Amino acid sequence: LPEIAIVLVIIGLLLGGMLQGQSLIRGMSFKDTMAIAKDISASIRYFRERYNYLPGDLPLASNDIPGATAACDGNGDGAISAAEAACLPQHLSLAGYIKGGAGGITSRYGAVRVIARSVSNVTTLPTTIVNVIEFASLPCDVAMELDLKIDDGDINGGNTRGSSATCTSGGANDPLTFFAVAL
Repeated sequence: LPEIAIVLVIIGLLLGGMLQGQSLIRGMSFKDTMAIAKDISASIRYFRERYNYLPGDLPLASNDIPGATAACDGNGDGAISAAEAACLPQHLSLAGYIKGGAGGITSRYGAVRVIARSVSNVTTLPTTIVNVIEFASLPCDVAMELDLKIDDGDINGGNTRGSSATCTSGGANDPLTFFAVAL
């Protein structure tokens, strides 16, 4: 009997350690996503202070940023179109605000892009928002915590929105197809 009790205690400790490890992994996933959103926002803010335009939207970027291609000259209207969104990483990279070259920006879950609200895959955003950071395939628990930390905790309201009105971890809408954070 004492040996069985010891074995059960050891199994309980192992299970407790595994659950704690999963909790730490979920916490790191959220922190990584939050860091990406903050880094992109800061990079765009610094770019705008330097060039007076958003990256991707900079008219004559090929003249102002060494190495930028003429195909990535923006129109300067303040809204990042789909074509300009593809050029945003090039502008930020060549201007020295992000590493990794002119390829797309990604998180551990999928693509991340900065795009005009009107072009975003998340259609329920307030009209006062012009541009958003859009995350693809974000798990519900990460999206909910991100919304709670930077907005109102409701993925169907405020300045952060999901592509679905509801999101339950492990549910039908997990992961969210898209999750948008106001820029």
